Order: sequence, then structure tokens, then C-alpha cells
Amino acid sequence: MYSLKEYLSNRLRSYLGKENIFIDVSRSPIKGFDYSTNLLHVVKGLNENELVQYLREDEIIDNVEIINRFVNIRLNRKIVFRKILDNFASDEWRGYDLGKGKKVLIEFVSANPTGPLNAVNGRSATFGSVLSNVLKYFNYQVYKEYYVNDVGEQVEKLVDSFIERLKQVRGQEYQIPEGGYHGEYLKDLAEKFLNSSNYTQEREKIKQFLISYFVEEHKNTLYNFGVVFDNWFKQSSLTSLESTLKYLSEKGFLYEDDGAIYFTSTAFGDDKDRVVKKTRGRVDYTYFAYDIEYIKNKFERGFDQIITILGPDHHGYVNRLMAATKALGYSDHKIIILQIVNILEKDRALRMSKRKGVMVLLDELINKVKPEFLRYFFISRLKDSPLDLDLELINRMTLDNPLYYIFYVYARINGIIRNYSKTLPALASEVDSDIDDEEFGLFLSAQEFRDSVLSAINDPYYLTLWAHNFAKSFHRFYNSNKVICADELGIEKEKLRMIIILFSKGVLERWAELLNIELPEKM
Repeated sequence: MYSLKEYLSNRLRSYLGKENIFIDVSRSPIKGFDYSTNLLHVVKGLNENELVQYLREDEIIDNVEIINRFVNIRLNRKIVFRKILDNFASDEWRGYDLGKGKKVLIEFVSANPTGPLNAVNGRSATFGSVLSNVLKYFNYQVYKEYYVNDVGEQVEKLVDSFIERLKQVRGQEYQIPEGGYHGEYLKDLAEKFLNSSNYTQEREKIKQFLISYFVEEHKNTLYNFGVVFDNWFKQSSLTSLESTLKYLSEKGFLYEDDGAIYFTSTAFGDDKDRVVKKTRGRVDYTYFAYDIEYIKNKFERGFDQIITILGPDHHGYVNRLMAATKALGYSDHKIIILQIVNILEKDRALRMSKRKGVMVLLDELINKVKPEFLRYFFISRLKDSPLDLDLELINRMTLDNPLYYIFYVYARINGIIRNYSKTLPALASEVDSDIDDEEFGLFLSAQEFRDSVLSAINDPYYLTLWAHNFAKSFHRFYNSNKVICADELGIEKEKLRMIIILFSKGVLERWAELLNIELPEKM
């Protein structure tokens, strides 16, 4: 049994004989019942009596009632308690082999080496690293890659801008070119470069210096942020572009118009055909041409699936990248778009642009906020939603800070354990006590972590949602129930509650492992 919700959903699908139908299973609002399903609202004409009888035949189900066409289920608490705990204690709880060793390449962040990383890059770094951990949890072989755009017009504009900054620091007249980079960081770097042993006036050497400098800076920033990549893949290492375009041409997917070469991406659902080779400019091939070759390169390296995580200004890339994937004869390419990040500073949201030089740097955020706090908040909204990072709230060590609220659960659990004068019970211990509604409710909240991990395959946000909901359940239970209660309620009731506490501790630790967060034992 992976999770109760999944188990019940699969039982209902088996009853219908339909594997692909979505059936919602959620907590029942009816007192005395645990879960409820909307099955009768989704599928019309079912025999209600047969459905109730079918469900009651399951050993984990005590009772079923239909109220307002919602099927409400009361679980057999002792059986469910034992099954979940035995599964968790034997570590089978971790071993849900959804991935079956499938090789997955996740590419994320991949900021151009034209300036420091910013807050949007931080959201991408967090999303990609947590998603990688989730997939590993399910036995996918995950490879994290950063794509370095060291070829192209933007790099050339960076060099142009830097050369002008060199003139500036030498006291000469200078003019940042149209479409160039205006950030003050280039002036600071130009001063260092001018006085270093690396100084040169050769354009190509300047370019290589800039690329190496910013790539190394990105690596250091991400390392300090708690994110490490398996590979930094340079665009310049793609050496089969001509043969790839020849292959597409032979397939009839390229054509020439007014001297430029176009890819027929409209044949695969894009809104317009895309240029792969230009007629003007310093760079012949477009970024998209290299994107095509990079997709091919990923699959040729033996990956079964590739996942590409893009920033908020890349919505137009989805259809063209999927078109390229299909034209190359591949299909398993998942593209994820993350929304904008706004940094709230004194109730004002700062906008970010490398070129204009208005940036909230990831390094600056790390200096102001602990990286693990940032990582939590970077995935605290759905990927499709804009994210407002309120630095004052994140740093506030009070219960209105969601992560502090979660930390307080773990600290309270450890406080209970420290105050427990007896030998801690094993999770596999038999308990001769009935499980009341509050106890079972907390237990269900803890085990629903596994549902959140399943949902996190699509969006790690669900891990933060589970943690906050679980924290609410725990604090509510803690405030109305004594855990060390043998004198008042008997040794068996105390043992039961301690087992639930220990189970909750273990689940929280697995949650923290996925988010790369260290939980505090005391607060």
C-alpha cells in the first residue's frame, strides 16, 4: 500500500474497470468518516448498494455511507495503523518503484553567462533540485544539467558592453551599445580585469574570460544556495549542428525564404515557423537551431526522458521545443515554465533585468536570508503562479512564518521525546488501545505525505502544502492532548500516542530530506 488515497482510488477504478478515470478522494467532512469520494458525481448510473457492498468487503474499510451522493468511508483504524506503520518501519514506504530505473535528464537554471544569477534563477534552482530529489525517491535515475549559452548574439553583446566599460574605467568616452548590458556589475568587473594578469585587448580572449568568470560565479552562487549540478554543458560543444539540420531538411522540415532557413514548426502545432539560420548579424545560427541540436544530443546520450525548466519569459518556447522534439523522432520531453518572482522590499516589488542593471541578485538574497528558508519559499506557490518573496516575513521567527511553524512541530516532537522517561516504543509495537478521532486524524495527516510526494512529480509546491497542513494538524493535536499521559489515560494510550509522534518525526525528516532542509531539534 503506497498511500490510502491512492489505494482507495485504485479500488474504485477496479470496480469501474476504468484505469484512466480521475476520481477524487479527500478527507470526509462528515464526523466519524475518514475519506470521501465524488465517484457518484463523476460516473452516472452506478448501483449504489453494489458499490457500498464492494467497498465494505475490503479489510481496511469499516463502514461506507452515501450522503448527498458522496461516498463516505470509515477505515478500520487498527488494520490501517498497523499496515502503514509496518510498511514505514521496513522502509518499503520509500520503495515505490514508479520510475523503474528510467533515466531522466533535468535541465534547469541555464542562465546566460552574461551576469550574476538573480531571484528568478533561485526559483528555478530550487524547483529543479527538489524535483530531482522527488524523482530519485521514486527510483528514477536523475541527471541534473546546466546548459551554458556560450555562443550567440547575447554573448557578443556582452563583450561589446564590457569593452565599453573598459573604456569607461580608463577614463575614455564610452557608449553601451543598443541591446547591450547596462549593469554596474560590468563596470566593477572591468576595473578588476584591467588590473589583473588576465588583461588583454583581444576580443576572443575577452569573451572567454567573461564566460569563464560568470560560469564560475554561477557555480559558486548555486553551491552556496545548496544546489549542485551533475554537468555543466556548453553550447559550443554541440558540433553536429550541420548534420542535424541536414537530417531535418531531408525530412522536409526546413525551407529557405529570403535567404534565411526556417524550420516548419507549424506542422507540429507551433503558431509560426522558426528561423534556424539568419541572413544578417554576426552569428549565423539562431539559439533555436542550437536548441534543436541540444535536444537531439540529450536523447542520444541515452536518456529516456528529458525535462526542461524555463523562466517566465519563455512561454513562446514551449511549442517550438516540442515541435523540434517531434521532428527529431522523440516524444518524452516535458517542458515546465515557472512564473515571475517579485522581491518585496519595504512594500515595493523590484523588477529585474540584467541588461538594464536593475537586479535582485541571488547572492544578495543568500546574504539576507538562510538558503534553506529561501528554498522553502521559492516553492511555496504553484509553478504557474507569480511568487512574492517578502524578506521581512521570511526572516521573522514567529508562527506566522510558514517554515518556522513547521520547524516548531519538529522541535516540539523532540521536546516530547526528551521528556519521555521510558524506553521509546518501536513502530512495530502492538498497541492495545482504541484510536480516537484526533489521534487517527493526526496519523492520517502524517501518512498523506506520500500523496504530496506523488503530486510533487508535477509541482514540488505540494510538499510545502502538505507540511503546512500537517503542522496545523500537529499543533491542534498537541494543544488539546497530552502525549505523556500514562497517569491519566493508561500506559497503552501513551504508547499509542508516542508511536504517532515517532511516526510524525520520521515523516518530517523524509520531507526535509527532499527539500534539503535541516530541521531544528530545539527552538
